[in-house]
Amino acid sequence: MPTATRVRDHCLAPARAVEAPAAGGTYRRLFPELAPLDCDDAALHALGRAGGACDTVDGAGGAEPADAEGAAGWPVLGQFVAHDITADRSPLTHHAEAAGIRNARSPRANLECVYGDGPGGSPYLYDRDDAAKLLLGRDDAGWPRDLPRNQQGVALIGDPRNDVHLLMSQLHVAMLHLHNGLVDRLRADGVAEADLLDQARRSATWHYQWVLLRDFLPRLVGAELADELLADGPRHYRPAPGAAWIPLEFADAAYRYGHGQIRERYRVHPDADPVPLFPDLLGFRPVPAARTVDWSCLFDQPGRPPAQRARRIDGRLARYLIRLPQALTGVAPEEDYGSLAVRDLQRGQGVGLPSGEAVAGRLGVAPLSAEEVGLAGSGWRQETPLWCYVLKEAQHRGDGERLGPVGGRIVGEVLVGIVDADGESYRAVDPAWHPTLPAVFPGDRDGFGAADLLAFATAVAAEAGSSRAGEPPR
Repeated sequence: MPTATRVRDHCLAPARAVEAPAAGGTYRRLFPELAPLDCDDAALHALGRAGGACDTVDGAGGAEPADAEGAAGWPVLGQFVAHDITADRSPLTHHAEAAGIRNARSPRANLECVYGDGPGGSPYLYDRDDAAKLLLGRDDAGWPRDLPRNQQGVALIGDPRNDVHLLMSQLHVAMLHLHNGLVDRLRADGVAEADLLDQARRSATWHYQWVLLRDFLPRLVGAELADELLADGPRHYRPAPGAAWIPLEFADAAYRYGHGQIRERYRVHPDADPVPLFPDLLGFRPVPAARTVDWSCLFDQPGRPPAQRARRIDGRLARYLIRLPQALTGVAPEEDYGSLAVRDLQRGQGVGLPSGEAVAGRLGVAPLSAEEVGLAGSGWRQETPLWCYVLKEAQHRGDGERLGPVGGRIVGEVLVGIVDADGESYRAVDPAWHPTLPAVFPGDRDGFGAADLLAFATAVAAEAGSSRAGEPPR
């Protein structure tokens, strides 16, 4: 094998091996001194069920929601991040002390949902014909554009939630191609076979962390707050190195903002008809070639028509999220727990979160007025559940485009804080590092963004299928 003079995608190795099994984490309250908002369950359910304040159709006279400025793919990426760093598998309606709630994910942005416990602990994720690469599945046209699946169609991945719908499973596929493409580049540069997996995993993770902090975060919380957090660090969430944890205010309220950005319908490629996410794009089944996602429909790319936009945040959810299919929830759509809004509100109640107004006071932020919250017409007489408050704050303080000062502070501090506390992150190991993959789309913040990552993954997928006769994939 020729020896390369420079390894393009080499990253400095941290002190601890990247492939070491990652233990789960804990949940705690970010503001434990604030009293829980103790709501009447019946009133809480009335807000979130069909016909309540969170329902797009009945809650607003049937008005269709407005498009945001941001592309439709950003909340999908946000959901991927959520699955990477947090998984509370306790019962939906639990009322528990935080110390008793376990996080099934490690609180690190390290692509654990992609790599699992490595080849030793999760061998079914890896390609036996090329030990450095991750295994991919093939669609019905023979192209490597699906998750690997068993004979019953169940995805073989590190987190089953990443097969919940088509957009999520296709984003996971893109991450598989990201890794495999980095293996090819490192191999071409002469990296030893024994080192390929570790180096490709580290490079993929650092590129992902860069996109998270430099492209995703400024769009979500605003450039000013993102720059402050990246320069000075968080004020309230400052875990010790190697000891990150997930605040319940983040997991069960603020980071559920993305539920309010889900569109009524999605076009997954230019020739497809727009359809609802549920039930039309429900996952847990093989993906046919006709449903392969063209990422230009979800993220803006030069030379292509503008992508679909996310839904503007206004405190309401798409109608099918208020009436989730029974195949997803286990309950009938007309039951309260068929509503994602009820589930979000009940989570906050179950873990004893404070009200949005209380958190605003703790942060020194002027609270929303009763008119801005807009729940009085629903008969609500208490302060506002934190999840609902974050959505209404985004509507009135973030123009429906981004989180307001309460939601933005919670989310921004946690995302920066978990990366900074991770001794294997690029900010801990090599703060001067910059992405080595090409930035093909001009205008990306700091020269590399999500669209570049997806363009690279798409090119890798095309190359992986190029040996097959016939028309190349989209």
